[in-house]
Amino acid sequence: MSLSISNLGSQRSASKAEVKGIAWENAPSWLSTKLKNDSIFANCEIKSCVIVNELEAAHAVIIYMVNYQRRPRFPRPPEQVWILFGLESPPHSNSRVFKLPEWQSQINWTMTYRLDSTIPIPYGEVFHRPFREQPDLKQILMKKTKLIAWVVSNCVTESQRRKYVQLLQTHLHAPVHIYGRCGTLDPGPGAEVFSIISEQFKFYLALENSLCVDYVTEKFHKRQNLNLIVIVRGGGNYSHFYPKKSFIDTNDFTTTEELAEYIHYLDRNDTAYLEYLSNKAPFVAKNTFYTMSKGVCEICKRLHEPIAPTCYKNIGNWWYQNTCHSPKDLL
Repeated sequence: MSLSISNLGSQRSASKAEVKGIAWENAPSWLSTKLKNDSIFANCEIKSCVIVNELEAAHAVIIYMVNYQRRPRFPRPPEQVWILFGLESPPHSNSRVFKLPEWQSQINWTMTYRLDSTIPIPYGEVFHRPFREQPDLKQILMKKTKLIAWVVSNCVTESQRRKYVQLLQTHLHAPVHIYGRCGTLDPGPGAEVFSIISEQFKFYLALENSLCVDYVTEKFHKRQNLNLIVIVRGGGNYSHFYPKKSFIDTNDFTTTEELAEYIHYLDRNDTAYLEYLSNKAPFVAKNTFYTMSKGVCEICKRLHEPIAPTCYKNIGNWWYQNTCHSPKDLL
């Protein structure tokens, strides 16, 4: 439950560990209800924080940058921390407003998927899985009858991933089974498409819509939990999260023809194929809700520590300048 200004003030004076108020500005509709109320702090190391509705009463304001078009609503109080939050890539943020002079030297912290954020919140976090929970890989491989699948609904992207797949298919001499709005396949009423893919296919394409620094989304993290080899294409360092030979990175191949040859090699060589599954079997990825919850907990913790009066001199440049690139692999 959110606190009013008066309630927050009374808690400040009554508590030895001062309660810190955190407000959401432009909170997205998809944001979990738990992240918008005080229950989020129950599992934090430091629990003495509350969610407040009044922006000016908060110790920290989390500003969701996507589709944000406003100038600052009020001058930032000296004791208040402004945090820029977002999970979309720069081309999909629609937040050019942060290039305006009014926003410069105003944002104190950042909380994004980028690993150089003040508080990084990648799309997933990887944990060791107990040995008893690891799958029987040889049995899994015996059930696979199809080569490669892709689920995609955003058809026109900066990364030109559809063109990349078209080129790949010409060298595979085999179809990529495409599900979603950009494909023609339908798993059928009530079918769980990723369960079908995990059981029947050897490879899955996890291709990002933008080729941007550290932009590694759930397309990788969630699909690494499937019993197949994930093929990634993006601007992030995937081996930051998983062992190098537990996925295939298209950046390791000069052309789509080279990648197609390697896919066929793994398709013919069970030992080499199973090595990939073995390398990722000891790991499991938790989703964005987990990393975002950790991020909000980290904000609470930092608010209870001495806060250096720092800010991003040019937040627009930090987010947009030289952080994404056009595809160079459409060969």
